Amino acid sequence: MRKKEVLVPTAGSQNVVDVPIYFDPNIFIVCREHAGRPIARTDLTEYLNISIA
Repeated sequence: MRKKEVLVPTAGSQNVVDVPIYFDPNIFIVCREHAGRPIARTDLTEYLNISIA
């Protein structure tokens, strides 16, 4: 899941909060390719479900 850092002002300071943006099944493929373990690009549903779990 991708996240975006958002600055939230609180009582004289600012805190960083990670806000989830959306699920991206291609992130799993990119991560696997970067690790040198490419996977088939046919059906991403199973890989996305494993990644979410």
